[in-house]
Amino acid sequence: MVDNLYKILSAWKQIMLEIFSWIIVVFGLIGTWLTGKHNWGWLLAVVFQTMWTYYAIAIDAKALAFQSVAFGVVALRNYIVGRKI
Repeated sequence: MVDNLYKILSAWKQIMLEIFSWIIVVFGLIGTWLTGKHNWGWLLAVVFQTMWTYYAIAIDAKALAFQSVAFGVVALRNYIVGRKI
């Protein structure tokens, strides 16, 4: 009984992670698209890079976590620089 419950919860976690990753992709693309016309698009990019970092930690993908943090820092920098122009 416990093994079946564990298998169900494990499968549910995989499904939720898959759905979450697609949500991040879609909204991340929207944020990136908006950076071309609106400086605040970079803030959306920071938010979604943070979500990618959480996702990477959840699936134990160290390289993806590093990349997400790095991209988030770059996006934040671009927002700050874009505000001054």
